[in-house]
Amino acid sequence: EKFDILNLFFKELKSYKDFVVSRLKELESNQMELTPTHSGNVRSQLGSPINWNEYMFRGNVGFLLGIQDRLHFLFFVLSKAEGSVQLSIPQLDQLWDCCVTNAVTVEEKDSCFDWLERACSANLIGAEFCQHLFA
Repeated sequence: EKFDILNLFFKELKSYKDFVVSRLKELESNQMELTPTHSGNVRSQLGSPINWNEYMFRGNVGFLLGIQDRLHFLFFVLSKAEGSVQLSIPQLDQLWDCCVTNAVTVEEKDSCFDWLERACSANLIGAEFCQHLFA
């Protein structure tokens, strides 16, 4: 575990999500910039709806694509490590808390559920870990 890639991954994921939540709070507190609509979406001052999945909080990639890219990277690492790198239960709990419990959008939750289903099906996560999450 020379580079401890999984801890680096989860540290970066938490940092990104903390930044997004902080930025959302800023935007919500600035009532001049955003106004809620009856559908639960938010409109900017210009009146156009804001899609948080496409909103670029950091960099040049929308929020949902950024989350999906991170999940794809994690899948890649686990699949290429051939068992030498495995998730622990605390790491699975951290992923769940980050992308399900504290999801910014429903689509983020769906992406995490899809990822977990694929990872369980590909045996990248042991049956006991899958049971831990879904029991």
